[in-house]
Amino acid sequence: MEEKERYNNSKELVEFMVLNTIQTVEELVLLSDEVLVDLNGFGWHLLKEILFLRKIQ
Repeated sequence: MEEKERYNNSKELVEFMVLNTIQTVEELVLLSDEVLVDLNGFGWHLLKEILFLRKIQ
């Protein structure tokens, strides 16, 4: 099974996406780091998860 298929988003990431009306992971990984920093609920702890998602996309 591919790494992408095995990965489950954290509860915190899902809440962040809902808070900022981000519909899909694909939409999320396309956002620049500069945009992410300005979004509500963003924390540096989410950056590691988002960077991982960018890597497996």
